[in-house]
Amino acid sequence: MLGRAFIDEPMIQWPLGGAGDVATVTTMFSTLYETPRDRYGPLTPDGGARYGALWSWVESHLPSEPLWYLDALAVDPSRQAKGIGGALLRFGLELGERDGTGAFLETSRERNVGYYERFGFRVVDEGDAPGGGPHIWFMRR
Repeated sequence: MLGRAFIDEPMIQWPLGGAGDVATVTTMFSTLYETPRDRYGPLTPDGGARYGALWSWVESHLPSEPLWYLDALAVDPSRQAKGIGGALLRFGLELGERDGTGAFLETSRERNVGYYERFGFRVVDEGDAPGGGPHIWFMRR
């Protein structure tokens, strides 16, 4: 499902040289939380160099104070616009509110900025990733 939901995500496609198919994107997500980043080298045309540069740059923009980091929120494209994404987002926000902390996320899809703003997020920083990488909006609530 993550492969289908993120197939057109610039932050995913750029490290893959724009040639990532659903199977490759799915493989990236299946290993994302299990293995070190050097495992992505075989999936990318440059041995993972752009992937590492992109995510190092993203990490340099993460706030230092405690926040709920909402990462990889996704809904299968065939099920989008049915309230599922909003429910996922509200669930994450409720956890943060219960803990008395805010939330943080980033997106490289401009259409998502307005969507997240409807949930109280605001853009706190934005920029182009180094080396010709995608434009990314960093948002907090």
